[in-house]
Amino acid sequence: MPRAPLEQAVTAGTESCLSPGQASDGCVTEEAAEADIVMTSEAESAQGTADADMLNDVDSELSGYVGSSAPSHTQSPAPTPGSEYAYSLASDTMADLTTVETNRQESFQTEAGVTTSNDEVGGPTDGSNETSLSQDGYIIEKVQQAPGMPQQWPVFLLPFRGALTSVPANGQCAYTALYATMSSSDETKLLFTSEVVKGVNIVKRSVYTLMMANLANDVACHVVDPCEELRRLYPSQPPPTDVNVATAALYTHYAQERIRTVNAPIPTAFWAGSEVLRTMAQYLREPLFVLDVNNHNDAHLHRYYYKDYMLPNGDIHETGCGGAMDDKQAKAMLEQYARLHVMPVFMVLKRYEGHFYGVHHGEVSTKWQAEGDPDFASTNCASHDWYAEVVAQSVQSDQVGWY
Repeated sequence: MPRAPLEQAVTAGTESCLSPGQASDGCVTEEAAEADIVMTSEAESAQGTADADMLNDVDSELSGYVGSSAPSHTQSPAPTPGSEYAYSLASDTMADLTTVETNRQESFQTEAGVTTSNDEVGGPTDGSNETSLSQDGYIIEKVQQAPGMPQQWPVFLLPFRGALTSVPANGQCAYTALYATMSSSDETKLLFTSEVVKGVNIVKRSVYTLMMANLANDVACHVVDPCEELRRLYPSQPPPTDVNVATAALYTHYAQERIRTVNAPIPTAFWAGSEVLRTMAQYLREPLFVLDVNNHNDAHLHRYYYKDYMLPNGDIHETGCGGAMDDKQAKAMLEQYARLHVMPVFMVLKRYEGHFYGVHHGEVSTKWQAEGDPDFASTNCASHDWYAEVVAQSVQSDQVGWY
């Protein structure tokens, strides 16, 4: 990693600012006792050999955020309680929820204490002809749903008819993915044409302009730790210990990245992290939803937005914030978005690829916008098949509002 930018920034900053063992009741004969001793000794010998073999097994290995850079400061992990939705790529949110609740009501408690469903019981339920597992030394507790049940990313996008838009992978895919989501209606792949590069550069520079404008106040209200951020960006160099110097150095880094074109590759350490994503939400003036996907296509939702912070001098400072959401809360929130025909701004991060994707929605996005904007509908949507339906809904809505 080149050292010159950080050294220059530090200089500039200095100048500018500061078992059940089964209890066998009864008696045994002496011969039986001796036989038990011999068998026990042989079993212990065999067990010792097996343990030694397991300890010598060198073939078993355990393998352990590929993706954008780590956040500028540690965020508290969000809990992920169990999902109440069915785990299906083709599921309907409300229908699945109703089915789950119905099945719960049909479940019952057996004498052994296990919660089962009527459909899963293959024999008598009174336990008269069954051997209780507790007789063999086991105790059965109530079965409960495991917490943190994930949902696959296509299910999140299904109510919005969302599909991925791939973008070039050069380390700056976050900006290109946001541009693709904002501008694309049906493209599945975005290429670096001169027009696209120009548009993405505008987005990137606008985001970095906000980051630079917010930096001093972000540091003052402890949203950004400049020393830690410099350590992440330049891992081979020790960061300044003085906060003012570190802030100036980080500002210089932002200024350099702001003018770097988006079709140029960048080091892995410079990949977009939470500090960029939260500023994107402030730039958009609406929440940004990022689906964080693993190699099994399981996804958790991150929501970035903006809010006001109180500075030490009493002033109000607006800046971006956000992070991982509770799974159940995320699904409920997106369900309300879909019910109200409000289109969220989505991006998809596949961690195992270290790559962001945009999301396009086809005509659904245009139709939902037209439903809430008659001027937009009359100007841009007259050629669509659903235009008459939208106009009729608008007229009906106006009449209801009049009365």
